[in-house]
Amino acid sequence: MDNADLLVEAVRNSLEAGAEDIAIRIDRHCGMVDVVVSDNSSKAIPDDVFSPGVSTKGAGRGRGLFLVKEASGGRCGLEKKDGKSVLHFSVELDGSFKDLSATIPVLFNAFPHLLIEVMQDGIPFYTLDGVSLEKAGVSVETAGGMNRLRRLAEEKEKRSR
Repeated sequence: MDNADLLVEAVRNSLEAGAEDIAIRIDRHCGMVDVVVSDNSSKAIPDDVFSPGVSTKGAGRGRGLFLVKEASGGRCGLEKKDGKSVLHFSVELDGSFKDLSATIPVLFNAFPHLLIEVMQDGIPFYTLDGVSLEKAGVSVETAGGMNRLRRLAEEKEKRSR
């Protein structure tokens, strides 16, 4: 599972926990990437949330955060803070975040009201959210809209390099 897959898994976890607001911050630096996913889910966080099979969503679930723990070598955490669930993890860059334009449409297709902030060495490069996509005439509900989103993400990613 690469870093981009972990990010998709983290968003899936938020959605399955009932989140209606999800924000992602991705910061690439010194061969690492720090990811923070915050959401407004109301689910309580079990003490052993990173253990295999632990889930608030029923039996046979609970694989995603275990994968995050494994991939991050334990450099992860999940806490409630100011009414939000905040998942953070750090992983070595594996190349899957080199071109975020491939991952971003997948995320917005799963959750159109997402907020994504991309940073390099702690410096914000670009932000994508539902409002900016709407202003750009991008709809994730059609193939053409997904292609426009992919091009928009590619343009922002090129400008950030």
